[in-house]
Amino acid sequence: MNFKNKSDFKELLHLIQPLDFGSTATIYYYPRVKKVLKVSNDFLCKEDIGISQSSYDLSRFDGVQNDTYVLPHEIIVVGSTPAGIIYPYVDGKSLHRINPNTINLKEFEKSAQKAY
Repeated sequence: MNFKNKSDFKELLHLIQPLDFGSTATIYYYPRVKKVLKVSNDFLCKEDIGISQSSYDLSRFDGVQNDTYVLPHEIIVVGSTPAGIIYPYVDGKSLHRINPNTINLKEFEKSAQKAY
């Protein structure tokens, strides 16, 4: 996903729904295309500072078969600066938002073993 300048990109961000934020990035849901945008907080707050070069190389995920973790598939580029990463949207809940007393530990253990 490419944008000519930062103002065009920020205009899009104002039109879509923020989901969550962390110390390094803010997450937005773009319902029209069913994608999640993870945007670098450094890029949003400062001029021309984007994501690290190691995050920019998505080829390392090529051919990975995984149904337990969502992998990025596209880079957000604003001008010539990589500003974030795009993931497919998957409807679900983060574990930190679930009451731990309601988790079926046997099912959780099976899922954890499947992930490894």
